[in-house]
Amino acid sequence: MDMKSFFYKTFSKKPVIVFVHGFSVRTARPMRSAIDYFNKHGYMTLVPTLFDPEDPQDDHPNLWIRRAKTAVETALSIKDDVVVVGFSMGGVIASEIASQYPISKLFLLAPAFEYVTFKMVRESLTRMIVKQPESNIKRLPENFYDTFQQVVALGKDAVTNITCDTVIFHGLKDELIPTRSSQYVYDHIQSKHKKFILFEDVGHDLLENKNHKDDVIQLIHHNIQIKNTISK
Repeated sequence: MDMKSFFYKTFSKKPVIVFVHGFSVRTARPMRSAIDYFNKHGYMTLVPTLFDPEDPQDDHPNLWIRRAKTAVETALSIKDDVVVVGFSMGGVIASEIASQYPISKLFLLAPAFEYVTFKMVRESLTRMIVKQPESNIKRLPENFYDTFQQVVALGKDAVTNITCDTVIFHGLKDELIPTRSSQYVYDHIQSKHKKFILFEDVGHDLLENKNHKDDVIQLIHHNIQIKNTISK
């Protein structure tokens, strides 16, 4: 354990937060506003990169999932109190993690248990990439789409074994993941304390929407601070 982790374990009363990104050539950048916020507020955050978007051979679903689980295992070695935040495909992986590890709370942002069509996924991801200032309009390797499907298939049954406090967020204008995907999670998890929050004027950009990203982040923060329950 490095010194930073030792001091956090010894002196901080805050949890370690693990952010699990979605299926995007931008990897964790769509979650950057939330990651930066919690870093500035004194939380330790772990942000595993699930895949190399420039390596077509990095297409093994179990390896993508394993990288997220390794981060959670590291977090649990630092603190017993671990929060996992999963976005889109990362929400599927985060759900599997919550079904297998003793995490404190789970936050899911548009978890991708269902998706519109792969044609829509490709077209929408390309549009999102073009809008980003750091983008040079790269695309994920074609074989990654099969890996994405396999990750979803591997994680879908996990929701019935989730018992930790859970908050689910979804935008009603999400062009990639239908709200029934989040409803599926809400209906099947065994959590005693759970919450499903919908945003009217938000698409798949829950943590990048200029009008509502701060609301999402504040709700996550507020519910992290609440002990043993999810605030309504």
